[in-house]
Amino acid sequence: MHTDELRAELADLANEVAPFEGDPGSVRRRVARRRAVSGSIAAVVAVALVVAVVVGTRSGPSRVRVAASTKAVELARLPRVDAAVVLPARATSADVANVQAVLDRTDAVESYAPLPARSLALALYNHLDNSSTQLRARVCGDLSTRVFGIELARTVPHAISRLASAIGTTATVQSLGTPNVDSEIFMQVHATAAQVAAVRARIAHDPDVIKDTFLDHRAAYAEFKRLFHDQPVLIENETPQMLPESFRIELRDGASASQAAARYQGLPGVQSVNLPAALELSGGAAATLGENACQPKR
Repeated sequence: MHTDELRAELADLANEVAPFEGDPGSVRRRVARRRAVSGSIAAVVAVALVVAVVVGTRSGPSRVRVAASTKAVELARLPRVDAAVVLPARATSADVANVQAVLDRTDAVESYAPLPARSLALALYNHLDNSSTQLRARVCGDLSTRVFGIELARTVPHAISRLASAIGTTATVQSLGTPNVDSEIFMQVHATAAQVAAVRARIAHDPDVIKDTFLDHRAAYAEFKRLFHDQPVLIENETPQMLPESFRIELRDGASASQAAARYQGLPGVQSVNLPAALELSGGAAATLGENACQPKR
C-alpha cells in the first residue's frame, strides 16, 4: 500500500472515532460555544437594564418625588392660619410639589395644610382691600384652585414678607390675619368706658392669654387707613369715632382660640370676637358658610 493511500485510510479511521474528553479540538469547540452563550446572555442583560432605565425615566415625566414633609399637617391640626399660598390656575402636580418644597425649607413657615378654595373665599369675605377682593373673585371663579393655609413662625421677624420672597412668582401669598394675634375682641362702637374696663379685667385674669394689645378709636382709624390706603374715598367717609375699639390677644401654646373666643362673646359691650382666619374652616358650620362665600355681598 502506498504511503498516500495509508495516510488517507488512517484519516478516515480517525474521523470515525468519538473524541475523548480531553481532545483539544473538542475542548476548544466547547469553550467557544460557552463564550458565545455567555456573550449573548450578557448582551440580553445589558439591553434589559437599558430598557428598564428608559422606561423608569419616561413612565412619569410630570411625576415629582418629594421627601416626606415635616411641616405638612391636616387642616384640623393647624393651630391658626396666618396666610394663604394660592397656586396659579391649572397648576400641575410638579408646581404643587415645588411650592411644598419651598414651604418645607423656609423658616418663615411653622406648618401648613391644604385649604379648600371655598374656605379661602370665606376668610376673604370681609377683606375689602383690592388685592383680597381680586383673589376672592379668582378662587370663586375656579374652586379647583390649589391653596395652602400657612401658620407663620412667630419667632421669625417679618415672616409674611420672607414667605412672599421665598415663594416669588410661583404662587400668590395672601395675609389673612395679624401676626401674633390669636383672636381679636371688637367692642361695640358706642361701648362705655366701664364695659371696656370689664373686658380688660377679664383678659388680665385669663390664664390662656399671654399678651394683649388694646386699640382705641384713634389706633383703629390708623389701622383702617393703612389697610385701605388705596381707597381714599373710603377713608374720607370714615372717622375715628365710627370705628370700634378692640383687644388683640395672644394665647399660650396649646390653648384653644375657639374656646377663648366663647368666653368673651356675649359680654356687655362686645360686638364680636374674630378667630384667626380660617382656623375653624374644617368644621361643618364653616362648610355651610362656605357655600355662600362666593355669593355677591349685599
